[in-house]
Amino acid sequence: MNAMRWIFAAQGLIIVSSITTAAVIGAQPKPAAQTIPFPDGYRSWQHVKSIVVGPEHSSFASRGGFHHYYANAKAVEGYRTGRFANGSVIVDEGVLTEAGSGPMKGLVIEGDRRTLDVMIKDDGLFRDTGGWGFEHFEGSEAKGQTELDVSRRTRCYECHAKSKDRDHVFSVIRVAKFAAVAPASTGAGMGMNAAPQPAGQAQHTMIAPDALQWKSTAPGISMAVLSGSPESDGGHFVIRLKLAAGTRVPPHWHPGDEHLTVITGTFHMGVGEKFDEAAATAMTAGAYGFMPKEVRHFGWVTGDTIVQLHGVGPFKTFFVGQQSTK
Repeated sequence: MNAMRWIFAAQGLIIVSSITTAAVIGAQPKPAAQTIPFPDGYRSWQHVKSIVVGPEHSSFASRGGFHHYYANAKAVEGYRTGRFANGSVIVDEGVLTEAGSGPMKGLVIEGDRRTLDVMIKDDGLFRDTGGWGFEHFEGSEAKGQTELDVSRRTRCYECHAKSKDRDHVFSVIRVAKFAAVAPASTGAGMGMNAAPQPAGQAQHTMIAPDALQWKSTAPGISMAVLSGSPESDGGHFVIRLKLAAGTRVPPHWHPGDEHLTVITGTFHMGVGEKFDEAAATAMTAGAYGFMPKEVRHFGWVTGDTIVQLHGVGPFKTFFVGQQSTK
């Protein structure tokens, strides 16, 4: 396997290992056999942290690479107080990676999801495992595996019991300050969802500008996900890109339609397989652009600029001359 094709791995949050962990002193509880649903829209939740398990770590062969951790609104409040209320959900997403090529050479690019581990708080359903239920999803599957494997759920609890003083949660959220959460009876606080909705129903979201979670995706470019997941197949998404002054985006195309709105600054965009500044249009704050799928285009900024993109996933980018894997 290519050394750059890492498997994003879990460390310090949700541990589902094929190696039996040391037993907790005393009787081993028998987990409740409850079905835990797939956490739709988890990538629009609060990002907790990301980690890398490198080649020198003992678990690299099976868990090497990155893992991204997300928490819903109730779990964010739990990180703040140290106690997690029922309904708190923490997600550990493992994804495959690929080595970038062409203009992306030297970058590690995210691939398909490999695993998704979920822990959900419910004192009534999971009283034998510290109030937490654990689930494991393979690849792109939306049906969990742990409900069919009691021993796996037992191992999850045995490990998390080592952090009993922190309500069985290992991770610490990486935020400078917590956004205010309005009481469930009054609606949503800026930056996260509030009142719980019926199962399967989407929740309303309001996000303050300083609550956006920016992640570097390429030199001079950072991305924040506002809604949905740009990687999901057939799902709507909304993202923002922050481009540093002087950033140039080479000619490229997308397998789906692209809708672009300039939030701040000026974004220069042109159509064609060659970078030609004279053929571009300067789009100032408030301007909107539509680029049909597979149309070759390019762009650049002279000053710091933020643009918003929305469309239907998966949102992929192929540079001119780069081999497509649509």
